Amino acid sequence: MIPAHNAADTLGALEHADFVGGATVTNPEDLPRWARRHDGIPHGQWELWSYDERVLYPIGASMGARRSVLDTAGGFDETFAGAAGEDTDMAIRLLRAGFRVGYSASATVNYRPRSDMRSIVAQRTSSLRGLALIAQREGTTEPQRKEVGDVERALRRLGGVVIKQRNLRPAVLLAEAQMYLGRYRERREPAGPLGEPYGDPAGLDFVVPLDVDVIGGLGLTACRNSAIWYANGGVEKLSIRLMTRLLSAGAAMIDVGADIGTFSAAAALTVGDRGRVFSFEPDQVANRLLVENLHRHHVDDRSDARLCVVADGTGDVPFDVHTVSLDDAVSGSVDLIKIDMNGFELRVLQDARQLLARNPQAMLLVKLDPAALAARRTTVGAFLAELASYRPALWLIEEAAAGGRVRAITREVANEIEGVKRDWRANVLAAPVEMVDLVQQAINGSPVPHEFP
Repeated sequence: MIPAHNAADTLGALEHADFVGGATVTNPEDLPRWARRHDGIPHGQWELWSYDERVLYPIGASMGARRSVLDTAGGFDETFAGAAGEDTDMAIRLLRAGFRVGYSASATVNYRPRSDMRSIVAQRTSSLRGLALIAQREGTTEPQRKEVGDVERALRRLGGVVIKQRNLRPAVLLAEAQMYLGRYRERREPAGPLGEPYGDPAGLDFVVPLDVDVIGGLGLTACRNSAIWYANGGVEKLSIRLMTRLLSAGAAMIDVGADIGTFSAAAALTVGDRGRVFSFEPDQVANRLLVENLHRHHVDDRSDARLCVVADGTGDVPFDVHTVSLDDAVSGSVDLIKIDMNGFELRVLQDARQLLARNPQAMLLVKLDPAALAARRTTVGAFLAELASYRPALWLIEEAAAGGRVRAITREVANEIEGVKRDWRANVLAAPVEMVDLVQQAINGSPVPHEFP
């Protein structure tokens, strides 16, 4: 059942996204007692669904989109003849086309799931076939240990059902066995016509969490071993928020150690077609995905992505690509330089002195990784002291703190950092003294003037 206000609320959400989903509500009382305990049947209220913990999508029952957006994707794929998969597939194709997914909490749909055993089993089996087809299009291969784990979980689940049911109802046991063993089988057997593969076999798509400024709700591709990490906290949303507040239309930004381009994409969308973003990434796979992500979101006209190491050219660097210095690689004005180079950050700055002198207004956003610094025989104190020699006002950006935290780096804070655990990481924002008030405005969420002094 769709409430009368659903269409209006969905249209309102489409002002900020290209396709959206609403809240789907299920009344547990509509289900038999045994079904309320089953993990595969949602109950209560849930928002956007998640495929493989990385792709957020609206289910077909609550999806809203502009007709032009759906036409771009060519409509739903009729290959998905079963109970699930076509909405996930549609979302992946829309995200790969550069569209943004959104959520409207007030656009609710009251959903009544199947309640008899036969139809639930049929729906679940059909759903597994659809999800297996999506996995094949992604080129996903499940390791054997995960398949064995599914069988083990199936046995434990069946044991739990026996204990809870007490009366050993054969239908319940049969349904549980079919659902779990069906999931095992679908990973091993073809799911039907493959269709068009989604993209680069080296990467997997994920959706940037909706609460990230500028790029929230957009789809990006990451290396296969990091896509889930990015989708579940790996995107540094507090640092991106500050960066995009400090950049304005027409600004120039440098991203050293760009990886797959979360900062580069956010900066390119912020500075507009009059701005410039210079991205440097030495890993070949990550660099290829960086280029694909920038192309996906139509910012090629302002982006310059390069496969190289940015350093001072002395000593060893852990990549077999050529080395450049920022002094030689970038000309013209620069407003912000972000550096994440696994402990080589100071070497990047040491060879960018001329660039920094030419751009006294430029701010720095630099990764602080005590373990990586220790591997380069550098202490946190030496790192902060040298960073302050370039830009004396320093702020610590702690993404991992509850809710995120930004605070000025005082002597007490510096001493505290010296004693942190080796797996602790943060970012440091460094600015010239005359920019302190503007940075504080960005931290507080106040509008920042477009023209810096």
